[in-house]
Amino acid sequence: MINQEKQENYVSIPLEKIEDGYTIRKTYNKESIIKLAESIKTYGQLQPICVYLENDKYVTIYGLRRFWACLKLEMKKIKAIVIPKPTKVEIIYLQINENEVSKRLSYEEREEYIYMLKKNSESYEEIAQKIGRSVSWVRICFIVYNLRNKYKNTIKEYGIKLSTKEVFCLRNANLKQVQNTVKQIVDDPENKKHIIFDLNIKTKKKKNVGGKRKNLTESHKKSVIPIESIMVEKFPEIKDLKIKLSIELDNEKKVIKVQKENSDILNKTDADSIIRYLQDTLNYKILWNDSDKDSTR
Repeated sequence: MINQEKQENYVSIPLEKIEDGYTIRKTYNKESIIKLAESIKTYGQLQPICVYLENDKYVTIYGLRRFWACLKLEMKKIKAIVIPKPTKVEIIYLQINENEVSKRLSYEEREEYIYMLKKNSESYEEIAQKIGRSVSWVRICFIVYNLRNKYKNTIKEYGIKLSTKEVFCLRNANLKQVQNTVKQIVDDPENKKHIIFDLNIKTKKKKNVGGKRKNLTESHKKSVIPIESIMVEKFPEIKDLKIKLSIELDNEKKVIKVQKENSDILNKTDADSIIRYLQDTLNYKILWNDSDKDSTR
């Protein structure tokens, strides 16, 4: 991750030498730009923008609103921190840090920056660690980015706004179900949350619906395998841990009972990584051998 200079180490750059760069924000309120310009006129520019030099031009990384406000005031120069040209991924992280502090990002903007980071080969785990979010939240944002684009015409047609969590509830629905749900929301906006979550329940996928309970056969009993045989590609650093998994299937869900051996060498980080991977990616429920309750870790 690129290190920024201290804000005291800024320079004054002619506005004519600055151009807009990539930004994770897609919408800006014109009124907020006017108010910011009034503030700068009264108190001066309190915070510098951040730029990098490319082809004799300074390209903005963050502080675009401040730049536009200074243009509106017809100022000649602007205070800026100049850093070496960052990668696309570093630019996104710098902007996340700047914008999440002020909580100015929309649901759609958050979903898109997660998508862009994934597109640039960042893993769910890396993203979660760097932005201080859970892996499951990052996964959901990535899924919802695609869902929102899939149903954007329907959502736009009826002019409703859906949160990331609400759009996620559409993941198992078909177009007709989504259209009917959106119409219900338009007719009864106060019950939007209940309408959305009802759809989620109705369309939730079930496994082996109507089938008989599967007994633990001899082949299943033999499904006690070292964790490295299924996890080595995902977690190569813990391939030598002596952890075994026994798989028990019933009529609706897969349950993994985790039998720990030499658990003293299993630290919390490794354990959490394994559990999240099994739960979020493979859709397993986890039952530890020392508890009858589902793991909530």
